Amino acid sequence: MKLKAGWIELLGVIALISLVAFGWWFMNPLYRSEEKVHSWMLGLAPLGTTVDDALHLARERGWEIRSDREFPAEPARSHYSEVEGTRIVHLYLGGYRVVFQVDLDAFWGFDEDGKLTDLKVRKMIDAL
Repeated sequence: MKLKAGWIELLGVIALISLVAFGWWFMNPLYRSEEKVHSWMLGLAPLGTTVDDALHLARERGWEIRSDREFPAEPARSHYSEVEGTRIVHLYLGGYRVVFQVDLDAFWGFDEDGKLTDLKVRKMIDAL
């Protein structure tokens, strides 16, 4: 009878660990598709958000601001993100490893008035 009780406890611990791991995975938006991360980010910083508010959000969330460039003469298009704006901010949102390393970047495009007009999310998988 003791052996049976030990197995029940072990199965309970395994179930609890699985539930916690699934909850942690489910709650982290970075594990979702690019489209869902895009929607999540627009919920945090909708189109029309000011540059100052967006940068404050990035710092608050712990996102790394990799570049913040202005193009005052005319809107530019980032060559690797396809985002447009007179000011483009490149953010590193974070990463995770399942089998391969997965990293997420986001690009905010702002107009000449400093309002968010464009957002692109890029998920990269490093297989090596």
